Amino acid sequence: MGTRLMHLLLSLRAAALRRAALRAVVGLLLSVQAGCYGYAHHVRGPGPDFSNLPINKEPKSEIRWSYAWGLLEDEWSPIECARTDAKGHCTSYVNVCDNGVGRVEVTLPGYAVPLMLLTIGIVLPVRVSAYCSTQAPPDVGP
Repeated sequence: MGTRLMHLLLSLRAAALRRAALRAVVGLLLSVQAGCYGYAHHVRGPGPDFSNLPINKEPKSEIRWSYAWGLLEDEWSPIECARTDAKGHCTSYVNVCDNGVGRVEVTLPGYAVPLMLLTIGIVLPVRVSAYCSTQAPPDVGP
């Protein structure tokens, strides 16, 4: 009778460990899938059809960081430093795109959600991708 009880307890423990491992794998897969989540903004041309402006196929991408649950954000701007002084401070800027940015995408990299869960939301990386417009935007706008 004692060995039967021991075998039953061992099989219950093994089943519980298998369920816990399955939950961990499913949770990891779901959190990695969140890397597909994102937003996009495409600039529209002038009326009457307001079609999307044509864009380059190759984006300029950067990883930007959000800290302290979004209280501190690493702001992105479509300009780059063209010249620096002796101390390393930027003295002259240039636009990333000659005709302006035609599309901006913000997505979470695959490691974003696990990192956010690990740091309890203190750190969150996002990928910002800017596609340059191949056509100059209209001079009149809102």
